[in-house]
Amino acid sequence: MTHSLLNASLTRGNSLALPTDLAWNAAGTRGYVAAFGSSRVGVIDQSGAVLGRIEVGGGPSGVVVDETSGALYVVNRFDNTISVVDLGSELQTNVIAIGKTGFDPTPKSEAPFAGGRG
Repeated sequence: MTHSLLNASLTRGNSLALPTDLAWNAAGTRGYVAAFGSSRVGVIDQSGAVLGRIEVGGGPSGVVVDETSGALYVVNRFDNTISVVDLGSELQTNVIAIGKTGFDPTPKSEAPFAGGRG
């Protein structure tokens, strides 16, 4: 099989590489897949067919659907941000910084090497 460079670019541009998390709407008809290696969230139906792609920050690793506020929240590991996506338009509407070094919920006493290597 021969692939042209154009086809390879289109395929790479549409990829949903390294899926890390999945969240469904309450009806179970629309799913949102964090694609860690693609800097986007895939939108899927019940059969797994891709309906769309949402551009977000680098390394999306977690997704939460909040239908009350009409938003999808996406944790972007590489950017240390949370993308806010409008569920109606399926577009990123806001980016929230979660700190210069990110947020690690591990208690200091439980963190590896908490007291140093010594």
